[in-house]
Amino acid sequence: MHHFPRTLGVVLLAGLFAVLTAAADEAKSDKADKKGVNQTPAAESTAKVTREVQATEDYKTARDLIHYGRRTKSPTALITAAQMLADIEAKERKEKPTTKKNDKSEVKEGAKKKEPAPEDTPKTLLTEAMKMSKVKAVTALAKSLLDELESGTRGRVLGPFLRREVVRPNSTDIFEFEFRGKDLAIVAIDGDGDTDLDLYVYDEFNNLISSSTGPSDRESVRWVPKWTGMFKVHVVNRSRSTANRYLIVTN
Repeated sequence: MHHFPRTLGVVLLAGLFAVLTAAADEAKSDKADKKGVNQTPAAESTAKVTREVQATEDYKTARDLIHYGRRTKSPTALITAAQMLADIEAKERKEKPTTKKNDKSEVKEGAKKKEPAPEDTPKTLLTEAMKMSKVKAVTALAKSLLDELESGTRGRVLGPFLRREVVRPNSTDIFEFEFRGKDLAIVAIDGDGDTDLDLYVYDEFNNLISSSTGPSDRESVRWVPKWTGMFKVHVVNRSRSTANRYLIVTN
């Protein structure tokens, strides 16, 4: 009969104790770190702009160019936006928002009902630019880029998460997203232009992290979480009579 060596048993017990102690200390430290506001002050942030973050910023810039191109009838702006989107591989978000009323006032009768906005793809933008253009060289450029897209020769980088939704009049859509600690976080919304939308971000303790409350329905915020955690994103429709189709974009 073989006996278990006492010294080996002591070593194993000591090792197990050390592992358990380290795990407990790590959990305690992790819990201690998750206090206060989940936001790193700008002066202390060392967050780097990753390819994913840059692609998200590029996506937002492309959306700005689309609006500019349609407003000013500029086919070159649409072509540039199409080029940018062709290099970005956006992913559809699965998270659906919950919706609450902003106040007790009733929504006016005849409030518009809308479906989510259709996607602006590189191909649809280039086709739109060709129809808009009155210059043969610009039309030819759009046509050559369209041919290039259809041949599948362009490379793509990991891009943003996005979702298309409709926020009802006098209501707020609330999303819950997880963002990584120490990494730059970006949230942007792009509405259909019919109402004023405002954007607010809260951490898991309901601390207000950032907000964007301009007079339009195109808003964006950036921050760096202290730790990986959940954040609540509020999309507020200020109109009491009109719904808004919007796109929400995050890294």
